[in-house]
Amino acid sequence: MADPNRSMNVPARRLLALAVLATLATAVHAAPEVINDSNGCGFANPSPRPNEQVSWTGACVDGWGSGEGTLQWIVEGATRTSYVGTLAQGRPQGHGVLTWNGGDRYEGRFVAGRHPGPGVFTTAAGLRFEDRFERDDMSGRGTVALPDGTRLEGRFRAGVLEDDGVFVRRGPAGEQRLPVDVAERALPGVPAVAASAPGAPKAAVGQPCGRIAYPPVALRQHATGQSNLALLVDPDGSVRRIRIVAPSGSDLAHQVLDVTAIETALACPIEPGTVDGHPAPRWLKIAFEWRLE
Repeated sequence: MADPNRSMNVPARRLLALAVLATLATAVHAAPEVINDSNGCGFANPSPRPNEQVSWTGACVDGWGSGEGTLQWIVEGATRTSYVGTLAQGRPQGHGVLTWNGGDRYEGRFVAGRHPGPGVFTTAAGLRFEDRFERDDMSGRGTVALPDGTRLEGRFRAGVLEDDGVFVRRGPAGEQRLPVDVAERALPGVPAVAASAPGAPKAAVGQPCGRIAYPPVALRQHATGQSNLALLVDPDGSVRRIRIVAPSGSDLAHQVLDVTAIETALACPIEPGTVDGHPAPRWLKIAFEWRLE
């Protein structure tokens, strides 16, 4: 958990959800604008830029880039994006790989310049979102994976879990899978989160529950906020379920903060709670503050 006594000297800056994939969408969307390479071959160009050029190694059919090849988008002499795959009428079609000059990468299926998946988007920091995409962003069934293999599976909207997720991590006994939800719901024999304060189990403060390393992808984007979690703890102290009571934010960088918070919370020593002095499943509420100095 981040130290609550630290002051935040860098103001929080709200990011547009999934700016990288939005860039992908503008790079390859079908649109009336056309750009030609040095051979006069045409390619869809929805957002023209000054001093922009394209380079294509494949065939030109009826005036359009077509078939297999490599398409590079060059701005002011520097390659900004590179697409390796198949084109149809100047648009990505079929399987392809799109790479940005910063190291981010999407590999998967393209349809008329769009990328509905299945596919895999990987950031230079090692974050992955895989499976299907909707509206050219990280919406649909998918997986957000951290570099160490910890992952959150479920249905996402703009990169944020909607509900019915599964948190997966590797442990000494093998892979552990825990259900994750984001909404209050009635569970048989379990008090509601809001009513779980009396007798709620406590998380010991200390390693590994003290200060944790900022995830690189979140640090790079100056993502801050608070991850509010609730763990459903059984009488033996084991965690049965995870609830994201309130996410730290509404973009992929904040989703990484929440996944990291879950991973850290599960590593904390946990004491099971009681009801009327008897062992019983209870909700443990934990808040992680994410601050930058």
